Amino acid sequence: MATIDADAHVVECDETWKYFDKDIIDFRPTRVDVDNAGRVKHFWSIDGRLVSTGPFSETDAIKAVREMVDTSGRLAQMDEIGTDYQVIFPTIFLRPVTKRPNLERAMCSSYNRWIAERVAEGGDRFSWVVVPPTMIIEEAIKEIRFGYENGATGVFWRGFERGMLPNDPYFTPIFEEINRLGMAVTIHAANGTFEIHDQFPDDNGIFRFKVPGITAFQNVLTHKLAERYPNIRWGFIELCSQWVPYVLHDFVRRGERRGQDIDVTTLMANNNIYVACQTDDDLAYVHKYAGDSNLVSGTDFGHADTSSELLALQRLREMGRIAAPSIERILDDNARALYGLK
Repeated sequence: MATIDADAHVVECDETWKYFDKDIIDFRPTRVDVDNAGRVKHFWSIDGRLVSTGPFSETDAIKAVREMVDTSGRLAQMDEIGTDYQVIFPTIFLRPVTKRPNLERAMCSSYNRWIAERVAEGGDRFSWVVVPPTMIIEEAIKEIRFGYENGATGVFWRGFERGMLPNDPYFTPIFEEINRLGMAVTIHAANGTFEIHDQFPDDNGIFRFKVPGITAFQNVLTHKLAERYPNIRWGFIELCSQWVPYVLHDFVRRGERRGQDIDVTTLMANNNIYVACQTDDDLAYVHKYAGDSNLVSGTDFGHADTSSELLALQRLREMGRIAAPSIERILDDNARALYGLK
């Protein structure tokens, strides 16, 4: 059995933007470090805004490893912690970065080409999720096709994307293409809407980064997106899984009011939905609702926040919260199914 990290991260660096088009190169992101009362905070300067570089870990992985400059070093660390395979997510795109369509296109295009390069150096032990510039539909489709042709196994998505949820008709051409290709849509803890992201600056991350994905989960169910796009697997990543019983129970209650008889234990399987769990989740309780085939797990490799746990996959085995065969499905079969891995 393999051990698959369903949520590992790369931290972007100056090299990430080397594929910027010449006609917009003056808008290329640049690093800015700000000293705040002796504590240095790291930002990207993008289109007149300071955008956080994200909560990267300076202890779990050295700079060259978390930025995937040293892929052999990253593979060596994976061997050390017992991880066979990583699915690579971005860091900078966890929040909105610009309102300029051409700048978003340039950033996504450069990132996708750079990460495809980095992943290719890792042989068969990495895959990645492609980032679509959703402000220009045809460019989003072009990037998704590039990703598919270059080893991407999923499409990065944010629960709130430009003020819209996944069912919005605006996104129909994008999801039709993802469905045609048979890729996963990975809805990560993230927010793609400036107005919502900036509304509560003192929020500790629940409203800005977790709630969008949980809302999108119910949106996928309510609007029957699995029926519309039967070849898409929907992954909900870095949101923990404690909320799953509540949202499924709420969905069933609403259905009962309309005379529907819904089996809560098969909802996720019937809708091609997967959720990434954490070691401190009540797995026995969550498992009862999610079923045996629809939980995955990740380490949040490279980051340092409430979801980060370098040895999470090993701890899941050791803790024995649910039966060993179910744990192995979380660490291998389910992640393999979500990402369409061989």
